[in-house]
Formats: sequence, structure tokens, C-alpha cells
Amino acid sequence: MVSNLFANSNGTQRAGILNQLLPSVGPGLLSAIPGLAGMFPSTQSVTPEQAEQVDPAAVQQLAEHAEQKNPSIVDQVSHFYAQHPDVVKALGGAALAVMIQRIARRER
Repeated sequence: MVSNLFANSNGTQRAGILNQLLPSVGPGLLSAIPGLAGMFPSTQSVTPEQAEQVDPAAVQQLAEHAEQKNPSIVDQVSHFYAQHPDVVKALGGAALAVMIQRIARRER
């Protein structure tokens, strides 16, 4: 789901989601994800220009690792995209339903 949202986001939104995910993984793990190794200095925020260069498949792997390290990252990502309904709308109703179901399961 995250990779689809990321793919339909603009550069600023992509940077925002990466800036949500990256702190949840360490630099060692980041270097193990193809397409992200050495891409982001750990002391800086991701810029929209940098975010445009990231493959959505790499973001999916990043999100999976981030969730393992920090289960609340799903809530953070959901909150981020709740502020950007135009991106979620682009995915269509079925994808939105899946996302809502996942959020609901986590709140129980």
C-alpha cells in the first residue's frame, strides 16, 4: 500500500513519507535496501528532489523494515496521508478500503 501511495505522490509528499519512515530504521539497515543505499545522509531531511529519485519498490521494503522496528509507524504514515487525501483518492475505493481495514485492525 505504501509503495502505491508513494508512487502517486508528488515530490514534496514523497519526501514527507520518507522523512516519516527513515528515522525508524538505522543506517545499517538502510544500506541493505537496494535503491536506498548511500542515498540519504543521516543528518538531513530528504528533499523533494531526492525523493523523486526513489523507486516505490524500495519504499515498500523500507516501510516493512520500519514497521518491524517501530509498529507505530503505520499510524504515523496513515496520519501523514490523512493530511493528503488527494493521493489516497487517486488510488481508488478498493485501495482505500484495504487501508482502512488495516488501520482498524491496529486500533483493536
